[in-house]
Amino acid sequence: MKAYETVFLAIANEEDTENTAKLARVFYTSQVRIILSWVDLSDSEQINHIRSLDSAFNRIIEGPSFLQ
Repeated sequence: MKAYETVFLAIANEEDTENTAKLARVFYTSQVRIILSWVDLSDSEQINHIRSLDSAFNRIIEGPSFLQ
């Protein structure tokens, strides 16, 4: 399991769904900012990191099983 998946799964296991969604979005946006600040990566490497983050977020947090 990748690091982003591990973090989002931990967040998704919290009891308060509304707070969890907010926490997940805060983590997501902070990670995008951090990735974009990595000047030692090429654009394609940054995009790959963001895609990995986005994929984990969409599957775990915005997926149909989380909201039910």
